[in-house]
Amino acid sequence: MVKSAISPIARISFGLVGLAVSIILFSSFLGIFSDKRTEKIEVRKLICESVAISFSSMANQIDADSLQQHLRDVTSRYPDILSIGVRKSDSTKVIEVGDHFSNWSQNKTQKSNPDEIILPIHSGQDVWGHLEFRFTAIGKGGLSSLAGRSEVVLGVLFFSVGFLSFYIYLRFVLRELNPQRVIPSRVKDALDTLAEGLIVVDKKERIVLANTAFQQVTGMESEQLIGKTASSLTIRPADSNGIEAPWRTAIQHGSTLQNLLMKSTFNHQKSTFSVSCAPILDEKGRNHGAIASFENVTQLENKKNQLQQMLNELDASTDEIRRQNRELEFLATRDPLTGCMNRRSFFKRFDSYFAKSKSNDEPLSAFMVDIDHFKSINDNYGHGTGDDVLKAVANTLESNVRESDVVSRYGGEEFSVLLPATTISEAEAVAEGIRQAIEVLKPEGLNVTASLGVSAVCQGALSPPDLLEQADKCLYVAKRNGRNQVVRFDTVPKDLEVDESKISRTKENEDVDSQIPFHAVTALISALAYRDHETANHSRRVADLCVAVAEGLLPMKDCYVLEIAGLLHDIGKIGVPDSILLKPGQLSEQEWSAIKHHERIGIELINTTFSCPKLLEIVENSLLSFEQIRRDSLNVSLGARILSIADAFDSMTSDRPYRQKLSNADAFQEMKKNSGKQFDPELVEKFIQIVRIRGDELGQSKINVSKEAALSIGLQIERLSNAIDKRDMDGISAITARLEETAAVHGASLVVSKAKEINSELENEAELYEIICSTNELLDICRTAQHALLQV
Repeated sequence: MVKSAISPIARISFGLVGLAVSIILFSSFLGIFSDKRTEKIEVRKLICESVAISFSSMANQIDADSLQQHLRDVTSRYPDILSIGVRKSDSTKVIEVGDHFSNWSQNKTQKSNPDEIILPIHSGQDVWGHLEFRFTAIGKGGLSSLAGRSEVVLGVLFFSVGFLSFYIYLRFVLRELNPQRVIPSRVKDALDTLAEGLIVVDKKERIVLANTAFQQVTGMESEQLIGKTASSLTIRPADSNGIEAPWRTAIQHGSTLQNLLMKSTFNHQKSTFSVSCAPILDEKGRNHGAIASFENVTQLENKKNQLQQMLNELDASTDEIRRQNRELEFLATRDPLTGCMNRRSFFKRFDSYFAKSKSNDEPLSAFMVDIDHFKSINDNYGHGTGDDVLKAVANTLESNVRESDVVSRYGGEEFSVLLPATTISEAEAVAEGIRQAIEVLKPEGLNVTASLGVSAVCQGALSPPDLLEQADKCLYVAKRNGRNQVVRFDTVPKDLEVDESKISRTKENEDVDSQIPFHAVTALISALAYRDHETANHSRRVADLCVAVAEGLLPMKDCYVLEIAGLLHDIGKIGVPDSILLKPGQLSEQEWSAIKHHERIGIELINTTFSCPKLLEIVENSLLSFEQIRRDSLNVSLGARILSIADAFDSMTSDRPYRQKLSNADAFQEMKKNSGKQFDPELVEKFIQIVRIRGDELGQSKINVSKEAALSIGLQIERLSNAIDKRDMDGISAITARLEETAAVHGASLVVSKAKEINSELENEAELYEIICSTNELLDICRTAQHALLQV
């Protein structure tokens, strides 16, 4: 605001003087003051009349000389008279005192005026002549005559002297009446040192005190604020929904208000204040006003608004990440070629349905589907045509079952279908419909048929692998009897002899090897993925390789146990310290010793969790070299030797922070070089053959692993967003550090760079707003990467 050049005291003094002068002039208008000019004219008339009377009485008694002397005496007595002249009626000049006739101006008009007065001289009843008086000029009135008037003189005198007197008096009185003087100077000085503005208002909301901080905020001096009502200032509650000014509430209701946000505009700048107000009460509890403090929180509010905006953006980004995570989770459960559920996800679902069936005594059926002569299709028409056949069969399966049914690509050209709440007869009907649909399918113009084996829990299966092995036995019978048919388990002779390399006929009523709950396996892998997702992904890839090699060499139930062994062979690493597990360089001997120690802990964990000797044997003996097995004549299962090769191959063909991965060809060369020493030579050849045949499909599996890695990053981003919502700085730091390590393993340099930036901000205790901005940028990077992966 523009500060006035005239002080309030001067303005008040000027007003008082002006009022007094106006009263004087009004009194003059009413005639209270006399007019000196008029009075002087009247006096002149009286003098002239008395002289005229005396002259008339003397004119007949004395001579002209005596009359002239008499008139001289009159002029000497009255200095205001300049000259006197006597004329007869015929204008004859008779007597002259002073240079009268030459200066007389009324010769023609013969009329009196204030400076020249004419009076008749009588002789009896007749006018003998005229007596002429000439006076000093007294002016003609108007503005020039005002200066001589008493009221004007009085007004001028009063204005000059009165203004000075009023100014001095008011300055003294107002100083004594200044409310700020009631407060001791030391207290006022203390209030002036406060960083927040402070005012004191009386019962009528008039400001009686404003400290320096409040004056600076408003741009007004104390003299300009004192006497103003607080409500007249441009300060309004931020939420104007019927909220009164706090000082008004404090005065009217005697209540205290704290941290009420108020908006204002001073000096064309919008500001936000946190206002607290309390009533001022005397010892009898009577309200005398209120005291209000104003904390300028403009920057804080701006930061708060910016922070809220960034949090909204963070929520939106997190929602998108979460959506993509759900999509990646879905894809992680799918076979990349056919889109059916993959084997591990199928077992997880199967485990749940099987337990529900047993506890609720509900029917549950399953059947296996095997494409007839599929190897011939690959050999004669190529793997591309084979892939098209697999996709066509998968689509036929999906379109001929219910939404609640589960279709899985079990491996190679085999599919498994789970039908909850379905009897074996109903399942047989479904299987027959699918067989017929495949028979008329004609993909790529080829005649394609399939063999199907059906079983149900009512057939005495003790576990999901048992049920699938029953269906697989039926599948064997269907193929032996000519293919392109459906066989159900209760129609298969119990004494039927089958090829042990293809299917096991042993009774499993007391066999506990298959009692491995898949949900427990999933829980352990999830825990391992949380500790180190790369180790978890390695375990999944090893399990896939194990199953691919074991198909045709081991019964289905043994393949299941081997797959679990592949998933859990590195479970001991769940307890390895981060400093070793995530170390970017080579491990020392001491660190390798720690790894070996936790391998033993992993074996004990498998033993105590599952009590499955076959599973324990595979994991434990996979650590032995083939040379040691042969030298010591150890009885080591085929599964353990397969696991040893699959584990080594995936380790060689995967990136590590301290070395580059090998190509498949180089890894094959390294495995051949160690055949007969580290690995079983026959299995090495079989392994290489399988990997080469299914190379394209395994490549797609690598893409799926990348999606799993993206999912792992996405899940950590979700945790990071939750930590930010809770303002958990320790959690933010821990999650960001893990995210940086995860991204570094997968070569996600942009994620690593942004994660490092966030860690640096945390170490330097940057503001939450800056951390959220960086997190939003990190979310954008991850969301873009996930989106790209989802398009693959």
